[in-house]
Amino acid sequence: MEQLLRKIAWTFSKSSRIDFEELLAEANLAYVEALRTHDDSKGKLTTYIWHSVEGKLRNYVSEEAKHHGLSCDEVELLTYSEPYYERLTQNAQSVADVVLSSPDEFIHLKKPELRKQVIKTMLARDYSFKTIFRGLRELSIIYS
Repeated sequence: MEQLLRKIAWTFSKSSRIDFEELLAEANLAYVEALRTHDDSKGKLTTYIWHSVEGKLRNYVSEEAKHHGLSCDEVELLTYSEPYYERLTQNAQSVADVVLSSPDEFIHLKKPELRKQVIKTMLARDYSFKTIFRGLRELSIIYS
């Protein structure tokens, strides 16, 4: 879990230019709070921690920006300066690439059919089962 906290804090440090150690301390506080408030019946602990820590750091960066006279738009740019796609794993990027390369093929499909079509298309393009299923699982975790 320490690696996850460090990764999130590092991302915010790069984009906001706030000291990494300061953000890591805030991330650890958010982690402890998330452990205390997590409800197993409402989802996975790691997903809850990720969202809790990101939310806490986003608020922290926003508060710091207010003290330095930044606008709301500038705060948005600071907290989201790293493109979302770049934060995906290679497997998840592979799945996203296939879907985005021909959106008309996938846009009208509901979730179960969408999954089947992504698998069929990726197999036809010689992706391995491992890449396909890991990518789908990772995207599912992110968007659940």
